[in-house]
Amino acid sequence: GASHICSTGKTCQSCKCVSSGTKADGKCGSAVRTYSSAETNWGSYTFCEAGLTDPANPTFPGAGNATNWKCRGVNGGTDSGECKATRSATGNPTPSDWSVSVSADPVLGNPPLKVKINSGWVNKNSIEMSVNTTKQNCGASGVNPTNNKLSNGTLSSSFECNYAVVGSYYPSITKEDNAKNEKTAATKVDVVSAPINDNCAWSSSLIITPQQSSYKIGEEVKAILYVSTGSTSDFVLSNRSCGSSSVSPKTINDTSFSCTYSTLGSYSISATVKKNAGCAKDIQSGSIIISNSNPSTCEPDDPDCAAHTCSDIVCFDGCVRRQGTKSCS
Repeated sequence: GASHICSTGKTCQSCKCVSSGTKADGKCGSAVRTYSSAETNWGSYTFCEAGLTDPANPTFPGAGNATNWKCRGVNGGTDSGECKATRSATGNPTPSDWSVSVSADPVLGNPPLKVKINSGWVNKNSIEMSVNTTKQNCGASGVNPTNNKLSNGTLSSSFECNYAVVGSYYPSITKEDNAKNEKTAATKVDVVSAPINDNCAWSSSLIITPQQSSYKIGEEVKAILYVSTGSTSDFVLSNRSCGSSSVSPKTINDTSFSCTYSTLGSYSISATVKKNAGCAKDIQSGSIIISNSNPSTCEPDDPDCAAHTCSDIVCFDGCVRRQGTKSCS
């Protein structure tokens, strides 16, 4: 009969294309890394941990550039995503090539308050460079950094400040690159006289918007402060949390922030609310459910939902619905 042509990884048997080996998904190998400008070849690093390299022989990246490839699945396996190797550029860094950040823990408390200041920096353009700490400041007269040096005597990327007086402070850190460019970052610490979580003369809560039974991955969930006084002008939120270490809260203003989740699950948004330099308390939202389904269209009799026990709001396989639609079966 007529000849039969099969795709790569399959053979023709009885006029049918069948797999000629074990199925394997493509997976990037150890060559996915950042190489120094001094490195000129791939060395012993491998392109693919599993699958076939495409293209077969990726070009080693030039200084300041990157090379991409894929690992193709075999025998019906799926391809990997893009595999990427970068190589640092040569030359002196500029201020736009890197950034510095700083954080404080805790950011709110009663005196005497010991606060640990942590800092970091990010190489934004793969420039080969070094960055060192040159200055540390607690942001208060008479308050000097402690526990602030490495074993060789140089300044470390973290230090401590001990605040004895009520007030708002802005501890900072300055770093310098090997081209003598300096950058400074600061953060805020509030030292208050009223006991934290004491019985305040006002009540407060976090209002979640949009108000719905669940949210989709990538959807922005906003948390807005509500206080019984009717006006939030004298209040500020601190210690904002999205309920997950992998999700960073995005500040909107002093009394609101947002969270965007990339993983299914149930989360609780929280913060500390403070009135001027007075009473402060912790507040927390109810559970935020992140689901694959659309809460405005998913019905409890959908195929994915039918065989599962449902509550008034969510079917536990991830199919969700608004309260008040059909009753769960």
